[in-house]
Amino acid sequence: MTQNDATKTIFDEIRQLDGSNAEFWSARDLMLLLEYKSWQTFEPLIHKAMESFRTSGGSVDNHFMAGHKMVSIGYGNERALKDYKLSRQASYLIAMNGDPDQKPRIAEAQNYFAIKTRQQELHETSAADVERLKERAKYTDSDKQLSNAVMESGISPRGLAQIKSDGDKVFFGGYDTEDMKAKYDMPNSKPLADKMPTVLLSAKGLTNQMTKWKIENNGLFGIESIDEQHSAHSKSVRETLVEEGITPEELPPEEDTKVIMRRIQDANNIKRMLGES
Repeated sequence: MTQNDATKTIFDEIRQLDGSNAEFWSARDLMLLLEYKSWQTFEPLIHKAMESFRTSGGSVDNHFMAGHKMVSIGYGNERALKDYKLSRQASYLIAMNGDPDQKPRIAEAQNYFAIKTRQQELHETSAADVERLKERAKYTDSDKQLSNAVMESGISPRGLAQIKSDGDKVFFGGYDTEDMKAKYDMPNSKPLADKMPTVLLSAKGLTNQMTKWKIENNGLFGIESIDEQHSAHSKSVRETLVEEGITPEELPPEEDTKVIMRRIQDANNIKRMLGES
């Protein structure tokens, strides 16, 4: 018996996948597992869960998909019975609205769906963390490439700092690098990019690449021409963002990428200690 088989529960056994490979549970199947004898006594539980979901601002239709389940009525005939395709969150809310004192399986369901929901949250958080770190790394690389191109054109480190600062001031609608660090509540010694929203990391990375390309392919030379070109690119990218409803200086900071990196490293260390892959 494999580990997956050994840890599989009755709730895993009735879990289904739709055409998009998204998991769901049939309300009819769940009703039987939770030891409800009739749809009339179980459906009110579904409506209570729906109301809880609606109150929290969730999209009920996406988690409680009304439909039908075909059941045999004998002699090769079938009948369509009202049913719902339930998401994991919907199934969890149904279990939470049940009474574990009257139905012992309710407690099992509450525990199962709580664990599965938490696992999914951790997975989604991890994926978002990795994506943010990837964008941070891309931005760092673009910043290094721009710095090299500027320095190779004969501009001093002080001039490079001015070009970047002027670009930031245009990109952030009049706020310079220090202003944005103050808005992000971070010390001047830390890179602004550590807390910069992921969408802005991508946008400023593009700005850096555009300026680098102009330096290398259009023969830009001198601090004034490169500074002017980098500011023009910053303005162009900013205008595109604003047209899409994204105003760079108004976005709140996102989690520090160094904190994310430490969290991922700690999680990997724990997995190694537990012998997990």
